[in-house]
Amino acid sequence: MSMKISTWLKGWGREYWLSLARSVGILISYAVIYFSVGLPVGIGFFVYARVFLKEQLREVPLHMEDSLLFLHAIAMLLLLVTLVIIIAFMLRWLDKRGSFSEIGIRAGKNTGLVVIVSLVITIALAVIIYLVGLASGQIHFVDTAWEEGLWSDILTDFIGYFVLLLVIAIIEELLFRGYIRHTLGRVFSPKITLVISALLFAISRMVLASSGWLGGLNALLSGMILGILFLLTGSLWAPIAVHFTWIFIESFIFSFPSPGVTSEGLLRIDTKPGLLLDGSYGPQGGLVAMIIFLVVAVGLWLYIGKRRAEQ
Repeated sequence: MSMKISTWLKGWGREYWLSLARSVGILISYAVIYFSVGLPVGIGFFVYARVFLKEQLREVPLHMEDSLLFLHAIAMLLLLVTLVIIIAFMLRWLDKRGSFSEIGIRAGKNTGLVVIVSLVITIALAVIIYLVGLASGQIHFVDTAWEEGLWSDILTDFIGYFVLLLVIAIIEELLFRGYIRHTLGRVFSPKITLVISALLFAISRMVLASSGWLGGLNALLSGMILGILFLLTGSLWAPIAVHFTWIFIESFIFSFPSPGVTSEGLLRIDTKPGLLLDGSYGPQGGLVAMIIFLVVAVGLWLYIGKRRAEQ
């Protein structure tokens, strides 16, 4: 057995190992630059919340302070611009090949159909999780936004949430399903690349958002789902659309907690800690989401396997 593995590894060849080393090196370089840029922004955001608002960061409802919401959105826009610049530099000067089109910024095959079907399923799953939370008693409906505030405030919150969450979805998809997938794809098969990029996505959620083991597992499964959507279309637009829709419905519609802040959207709720729905991390940290994500991920995995076999 060991001799077979040794022969298999030797069969990779020098270029394969150089490509693997280059991919890992680029990812490490990117991580260092990304966190170097993100750290000052995060510190500024934290200082603003603690010093000016006199609140713990996780206890600040975004709608209560519009300036905080838009500060967060501006910070994410700056990170997106930085990310685009870094990726462009790597593609041009370090990789010596590749383009934004190759990492997924393009119109793919059947993208429109996949996006529509995926969005319908995403909305349905979010509603199911909300109803399960109500039925289990972990969610208690309080009131609606229009019972408390002016429509102008709701519109302001909508714009702020829309920009903030769209930029977050673009950043994470451009990073994990875009550049990281593209880099690893030079060495590994599409399925292995899918798993590794999803694993890195889960690790980042566990480290940066303190998601816990169940939140990390759900991030792994959702990362695989988003990666499969890329494989089905060859474009980042499908995973971006699904990613954005999911977090927008969670935050702005159902007021589920999001990593880093407590959201207050159109439907105001109180949540209780438990396995079904994590009280601090939202549905993505609960058991209901894990079951749903697992079923969808396995179904899509079997589907792409069957489709490739037919081809």
